[in-house]
Amino acid sequence: MRIVYIHNPKTGTTSIRKTLKDSGLQTPKQRHIHLPIDHHLVKRMINRESYVFMTVRHPLERAVSAFYFWASSRQRSTPEFWVLQSLASGMGINEFYRALDMQIAAQIVPHFQTQWSYIKANPERVNKIIKLEEIQEEWPKLLKDLKIDSVNLRHEFKTSHKSWEDELTRDVMSKLEDFYAIDFEKFEYE
Repeated sequence: MRIVYIHNPKTGTTSIRKTLKDSGLQTPKQRHIHLPIDHHLVKRMINRESYVFMTVRHPLERAVSAFYFWASSRQRSTPEFWVLQSLASGMGINEFYRALDMQIAAQIVPHFQTQWSYIKANPERVNKIIKLEEIQEEWPKLLKDLKIDSVNLRHEFKTSHKSWEDELTRDVMSKLEDFYAIDFEKFEYE
């Protein structure tokens, strides 16, 4: 069985990818790329026997994590990434999100796309969606689905920040809730 993990940024993807790779459960060709299920590279990885899964995260918690990732990132692979990194490192979180055009940011950088956008073209092909908030309970169930005895989940690159309730002002929460409304609905977040 081929395991295909849809890499939805800021939802534990690095930890899960490294755990799978170190356990020999993921082929070297499956890189850490943030592509939707209908992208031709992802489509080539999926066959009838594939087990496809994805992790999601509370949309506001994911937005806070994305901000701190960009504020501390030294990854400047494109001019667009450099601009976002420079903005994030020079502003506070609320100032950053007030200034950011979410539609444009989501077109440029995967970290700001809706989580639903990764599977909306073919959600029925995804065998399991795991909420990051429930990963400790759901990881053993995933392993059982994959017929794997036991693999300890590694925890990589945890960003340190307060919860979204403590970080975001009401106006920024409202802006993000509007933009990520589909994620709140489809993944049943409140």
